[in-house]
Amino acid sequence: MKMTRLMALTACAGIAAPALAQDSVSSTGNGDALDAYNTSNQVVKFTAELTPFTSSLGNTYGIVPLVKASDALPVDNFLSHLLSGQAMSKSIVDNTLTSGAYADWATAGAGVNAQENSAPGSVNAPASGLKSVGVSFAEFGNSANNIIAGLVSFDPSTPETLYVDRIVAATNQATNAAGTDNSQFGMGVIDANLNTQFRADGFGTGGSNVISGNNMIRVNAELRSNGTVNDISASGAGDAAASEFILNASGTTHSPGSQVEEAVGGPSGFGPNFNGELVYNDYNTATTAHLTSTLPGLATATDQRGTMGYSPINPLGGVATAIGLGRINGTDTVDLAVFGIDATGAPQDVAVLQAPTMISDPIDGYVAPFAEFRGYRSQMAFRGPSGAGAVSQDAVTGEVVAAGVFDIACNNCGGLTYGGGAATAPVQGIAVASFDATDAANTLTWNLAAWVDGDTGVGKPVFNGSGAQIGELTAIGVFGIAGPSISGVSMDAAGNVYFLAPFFDYGADMTAGTADDDFDSALFRAVYDSTTGGYDLELILQTGSVFTSANTGLDYVITFLSIADSNSTSSGTFYGHNTTFDGYPGLANPTDPSDRFNLGGMVVAMDMTYDSNLDGMFDETLGDEGYNYLFYIAPLPGDDITDCNNNGVDDATDIANGTSDDLNMDGVPDECPGQMNRLCADVNNNGSVEPTDFTAWINAFNTNNYRADQNFTGTVDPTDFTAWIANFNQGANGPFCVN
Repeated sequence: MKMTRLMALTACAGIAAPALAQDSVSSTGNGDALDAYNTSNQVVKFTAELTPFTSSLGNTYGIVPLVKASDALPVDNFLSHLLSGQAMSKSIVDNTLTSGAYADWATAGAGVNAQENSAPGSVNAPASGLKSVGVSFAEFGNSANNIIAGLVSFDPSTPETLYVDRIVAATNQATNAAGTDNSQFGMGVIDANLNTQFRADGFGTGGSNVISGNNMIRVNAELRSNGTVNDISASGAGDAAASEFILNASGTTHSPGSQVEEAVGGPSGFGPNFNGELVYNDYNTATTAHLTSTLPGLATATDQRGTMGYSPINPLGGVATAIGLGRINGTDTVDLAVFGIDATGAPQDVAVLQAPTMISDPIDGYVAPFAEFRGYRSQMAFRGPSGAGAVSQDAVTGEVVAAGVFDIACNNCGGLTYGGGAATAPVQGIAVASFDATDAANTLTWNLAAWVDGDTGVGKPVFNGSGAQIGELTAIGVFGIAGPSISGVSMDAAGNVYFLAPFFDYGADMTAGTADDDFDSALFRAVYDSTTGGYDLELILQTGSVFTSANTGLDYVITFLSIADSNSTSSGTFYGHNTTFDGYPGLANPTDPSDRFNLGGMVVAMDMTYDSNLDGMFDETLGDEGYNYLFYIAPLPGDDITDCNNNGVDDATDIANGTSDDLNMDGVPDECPGQMNRLCADVNNNGSVEPTDFTAWINAFNTNNYRADQNFTGTVDPTDFTAWIANFNQGANGPFCVN
């Protein structure tokens, strides 16, 4: 449910400002984020309950604030650190790790922080039938920079309940004393067996035992336990038994890497370095073979940029497929390099795909001038996250489907031309290439999945399940930020593309240019059409969305989704490893990309605020608690409900329970899109404000009809006559009311 639609029907405002689980609030008011340096907090186990909600297309998903960022350092006046790069396992595996007792609660104040929460209950995880994924993120604040891993297990027959192990995989300092950091981290990847890989160097550190050179570290988070802080320094890892330096003090710059998952023969780390090489076999072997096409008629790249994506498919040989960004002429980042890899990460068949100068949207007709692929500039080469591109496969045709975000070379985009982008380019598109690996040169096609026209300001439209347009993509300039306007991308097994972008929400009247228009950041699924190669957009959620926590009973609001920082793509945004590749166990149907169960699950970093004091507002200055969370979203089984206000409750139930008004008795809650497109003074609802509306108002007043209520008090009384005159005098600029 959108926050603005919980307010009075005449109010409309968006939320796009950052605030600062364990889905919980403190019982003390001090916040309950966990101290990453407390040896008792290294592994914490709890349950988390998904709250159902519906997307713009009526699909049912579940959401939960899954893992809270750690407590801020004592010198900082925040409730938690901030999240940087995130990752999720591409594979979903049969559980072998979840077992024993898990903290469980369903009331505000309870939780797993012994100092700040009341005691939770306890439940035992099922002994069989569970599926598992791995999740992870980097967090930071002041000198602190930690890697948090998580094991998430669920029973597909009872999918709302998650069993979560929150694990401090590594810290960059041994205590919470500011300025004692001996390393800095860049998020890489995690698999479902908790092999957690990340980059470490000593840049900008203030400690006395600083790590040297470029390092790639793999922590087997399964082996982490309470009692030891795994701080990374020149002396090695505090928990040496769980940690391995697969690249140690290299003098060559390496970007955060990827890995072959244990589920398909790994773990084995691989990734790019600044010599234009792919380094694989746990960083023991280097090659440039991934830059030269082995498939006839395709391009050759001369260099590379960015980090690498990965999917457990093998149309190009080996056990999996990787994707990176390639350059021509040493300067123009215009290639997607897609290549099969064996269990060590060594390249097999290679397809280097050079983008055309123009890419079109076969559904909406827009044609975008191509500048260059992005997602590699500024800190991203060091901080990550991993996955500058994404790769999947068409389950019907078998074609490889590869996606990347590119700068659009519009007239108003600072003079960008083919091959030349910019760190803060204002508008982007998502390019999707598809090809048959048996005849790549003759089957290669390029299409647009998402875009904003930088010259006209018009963006790709977004429709609801009835086919009505509810908004469009827009440029991030509406928030006063230069660019970019689209995050990275991740893909599922059906070729669908997931991403973040600013959203121009047309509001309840579904009409652009009216008083209820709003601008938000939003999470989208671009739904693949195998016939045309095009994509339709599904709005999953947006800033201002309000949900009721099943773990605390409190409402919370999404306040911030990160897309750009001050000079480039944000390292805390959505990227190539934020979704599973595997679909939901037992329900996925990749031959029908529109099926929501092609998503096994996804993680997204979001800022949120609980209504901790139950005053109906979300205001941290009044005692509400705000945190930075790794959220978990997954499709939920069962029939989709009619839920136009996205609160997880069927509309008819909302009306019957009195939680939604239905003044015009059309069976649709009044706060839903399309319900408020009548000018209030237009009492006879003929589409214009005119003198005949006076007679209509008198008739409505005499029958106590809702249309006579012109001052929005909820009652019909004589003061509404003065209000009608005021609304009448405003004509077409007057307020809107329920039809």
